[in-house]
Amino acid sequence: MKKLILWTFWIIGLTACSSEEEKTFTWTEDLTSLTQKDLKTWLRKAPFQNEWNPHEGAQDEIVLTNIEQVFPFMGDFKNENDDLQDYDFYQKEEVIYKDPEWGELFVYGALLYEDEALYLKDFYSSSGNPAFSGTHAIHESYTATLNETQLTGKNQRYTTAVYWVSTNPGNQYLLGFYQQNHLVVQIGFPCQDKEKGLEKLKECSQALHLQVKEWEKAKVEALAVNPQPVTFWKNPYKGIYHGQYMLADLEIKVAQTPFKQSIRRLANERGVDYLFFYDGPHGTVELTFVKKTTGLSAEAFEAEQTASTVWELAKNSQKVFLSETTETNGQIQGTAETYFKDRHLLHISYQYPKQDPEAQKRIEEVLKNLRIRRF
Repeated sequence: MKKLILWTFWIIGLTACSSEEEKTFTWTEDLTSLTQKDLKTWLRKAPFQNEWNPHEGAQDEIVLTNIEQVFPFMGDFKNENDDLQDYDFYQKEEVIYKDPEWGELFVYGALLYEDEALYLKDFYSSSGNPAFSGTHAIHESYTATLNETQLTGKNQRYTTAVYWVSTNPGNQYLLGFYQQNHLVVQIGFPCQDKEKGLEKLKECSQALHLQVKEWEKAKVEALAVNPQPVTFWKNPYKGIYHGQYMLADLEIKVAQTPFKQSIRRLANERGVDYLFFYDGPHGTVELTFVKKTTGLSAEAFEAEQTASTVWELAKNSQKVFLSETTETNGQIQGTAETYFKDRHLLHISYQYPKQDPEAQKRIEEVLKNLRIRRF
């Protein structure tokens, strides 16, 4: 692991800014009991030796390391909607070790303001760091893959999984993942001996009082790679209206739902650009999208709207205006409009059986999470 120190003559304090309201973290009884409100001290209870602190002794200096390349999946999470930001975390801590037996490894912990599930991607890629490699950095690349083992579990208290990490150059280590509501923990260490690696995971569970039964009761066979992984992040969005460079001008949150895109001919027969549908327990659920030209700017369009129901998109401040729904033969029907881009409006129609509240939730989830590429 490399460290680079840059001398500085002054320190400039930067305050992180965001449009988010200031958040308050609530220490639950379980979290307080587990960590004693001291996350880093608690992480140090993991059964490893010889902590390495690259910032030790660095005063008025900027310290750069290549930790990200050595441990590429450390703290690299996604939430379901793929909009996780630094300000969603109350605290992040990492403890790096150069253990005489295990080598370079890490124990990582973070506290989220909100209780939301986090996931890992199965691949990592980055270019070289000019701070270490100078002009040669552009020719360097770092890649790593994540393979899920049979050791996965989920219950009312926690979610867990164990992975094999393979990096370029050819290093391999075990990565344990654990999430308990607002708390997420990762433990990564080199492993060539599966039995010893599994035993170390058990020790970590006990030392940190995590009580991960999947780790503590596992047999070595459980470290075999799962050919059908279930824990990785899956993109919930599908792109439509592909424009320049085949980039989608609109992404809709239907990829991990029952919605299926109809063939082009059916959409054309309905006079729409895109038709999505599925057959629910009480009948068919539909979503259609049509792009329409307008002479209005986004501001002028929004100023003209009189809809009583207005949703603000999660990704930006753009608004979606919903008409009053109607009912025909047990089917709820409705429309919504929002400004698209380049003097175009997006008109959305939907219908679902009145007896199907789950369909209503799915449609609302799509409408509240439209992602429009403005440029």
